[in-house]
Amino acid sequence: MVSIGALARLARTTTRTIRHYHSVGLLPEPRRRANGYRDYDAHDAARLLRVRRLVGLGLPLPEVAAALAGEPGAGPTGVRDALLALDADLTQQAAAIDARRRQLADLLAREDLTTSEQVAALLRDLTAAAPGAAPDQLARERDLLELLETAGGAEQFSGIADRYRAVLADPTTVDRISAWSERFEALARAAPADPAVAEVAAELRALGPELFPGPTGPPVEDDGTAWEAFLASLSPAQRRCVELAGRGWPTCAP
Repeated sequence: MVSIGALARLARTTTRTIRHYHSVGLLPEPRRRANGYRDYDAHDAARLLRVRRLVGLGLPLPEVAAALAGEPGAGPTGVRDALLALDADLTQQAAAIDARRRQLADLLAREDLTTSEQVAALLRDLTAAAPGAAPDQLARERDLLELLETAGGAEQFSGIADRYRAVLADPTTVDRISAWSERFEALARAAPADPAVAEVAAELRALGPELFPGPTGPPVEDDGTAWEAFLASLSPAQRRCVELAGRGWPTCAP
């Protein structure tokens, strides 16, 4: 005769686990000795080993119970169905893990370890086209591009990236934007009522439709959160500038 402690050692588990299996009906209660202690036999031990094997593969307890229901006749069919479902789930998990590992490999191969490859490539293009760009400008561009990529989806951001590269490919256009960016950065120290705010906004209204034609407004998949987050990162005068420009250029409309 086998005690619960001996059975636990055989199955490499604990007596607490065995008692839990009893409580949920996964392992039938064995007969009791005269002193009230459980007394297990070979069938009990084999049942427990089957349970532990399926649990070790990752099956939840309810599915283990369903798989082992009706032994011995329906048991093999139930076990096979459960294991096939588990195999399909593990296949999906493996694909997700492979995708994450590819993303990690991509990040580890670059200096910038946090942004996506597409955003990092655009920032490299910007740095090459405008080597004198201020750190604040580069940081803001990075934030905005990451927000657009996430909020707008891959297809919309691909179009944004294409227009971005087309702008950077024209040195004259880059010079015009760089000159405007310097004036915009200077607004960080200005008051919203400063006349310079309206002047810089007027320049943005003129530059915007010319340099960034196409879809306007916040990204189609965004509820406005990404755009509001970008505006919140600006100084009061800079935000006022963008809002004023938006009256004539929907791309800047909050």
